[in-house]
Amino acid sequence: MSAKDPHLHSETVLSETSSRALTEALSSSSTVLKVVIAGLLIYFVFSNCFRVKPGERALVLRFGRSLQTGESELLTEGIRFAWPYPIDERVIMPGGNQKVRAANGWYTTEAPPQVKDPMGQPVVPAFDAEKDGFLITRDWNLIHAKASFEFKVKSPVDYAFKFEKLDQMLKITIESAMTGAAFEMSADEILGDQSVFERKIEQRMERMIESRGLGVGLVSVKLDSKPIVPRQTKGAYDNAMRAPTDVEEARVRSLAQAQTLTSQASSESEQILSTGRREIKQLTNQAKADADRIDEILRKNESHQKLYLFMQEQLMDTLARVMNSADIEKWLVSTKTEGPPREIRIRLTPEPPEPRKQPQPPTPAQP
Repeated sequence: MSAKDPHLHSETVLSETSSRALTEALSSSSTVLKVVIAGLLIYFVFSNCFRVKPGERALVLRFGRSLQTGESELLTEGIRFAWPYPIDERVIMPGGNQKVRAANGWYTTEAPPQVKDPMGQPVVPAFDAEKDGFLITRDWNLIHAKASFEFKVKSPVDYAFKFEKLDQMLKITIESAMTGAAFEMSADEILGDQSVFERKIEQRMERMIESRGLGVGLVSVKLDSKPIVPRQTKGAYDNAMRAPTDVEEARVRSLAQAQTLTSQASSESEQILSTGRREIKQLTNQAKADADRIDEILRKNESHQKLYLFMQEQLMDTLARVMNSADIEKWLVSTKTEGPPREIRIRLTPEPPEPRKQPQPPTPAQP
């Protein structure tokens, strides 16, 4: 064997070079991997950081529990740190005073400006109760009104999580407050003093916000415009405003008529009572006379035979008067012994007799 094989030496040198290259590559890859892992770790840690914009507020939930419970603890403008999800979760909400408007009592279709009909009268859109809003007052009149109220977040947790669509809930609340406040007042009171109507809406709003736990605090309630009566019913409304005066006048007239009718009724009742007393006295005297006559007949006719003969005598006298009277209509019905008995039908309301014809005067003879 030769002292040194050139081929074996070259293979050894190549193997050592490859090993060093692999070692250097692994070393550099390990460094890059560590840098990437560190970068990913840093990104993961700060991935949930966020910026609170001006006019916004924020709160952080850690494992579903809010770290801020009061208005003063809310996160204000600036860069804020939060642990990555699902450890922390951020919730953004509006800051400062917010405004919600309600127009459930106002026209959907506004009156067109400066539009007149051929007669020169302003054109008024027809009132549609299914589309246009209105409020019913205590005296059952209709008015139109729209309002807005300002609020601020008082309980962040209730504001953010108790209701899914809080803006709609707040709008429904103020609409309900307006409807209830309108029904507590008459149309005159609402149209005459707008501030009283606003205070009633505000009082109802405060009670409803507290009872429903909306998580907000009421700042103010303001009507966006002065309440008005429906455009199409202004004439009827004016008549309704005159109704109390008309009612009072009608009441006075009714009292006078009632007094007159009472006097007349009292006079008529006195006449009726006087006539009734007189008739009672006459009937009493007649009944007494009849009773005395019956007693006298019974005394004179003690036996049944005498009484029977007396009654037959009276019957014959009565029949004689009936038969001899020309004013009494009579029917003679023959009797029969065989067959079914005769059926007699009497017309209780006979036709009136025909008037007798007057004799015509004789016609004078012609010469």
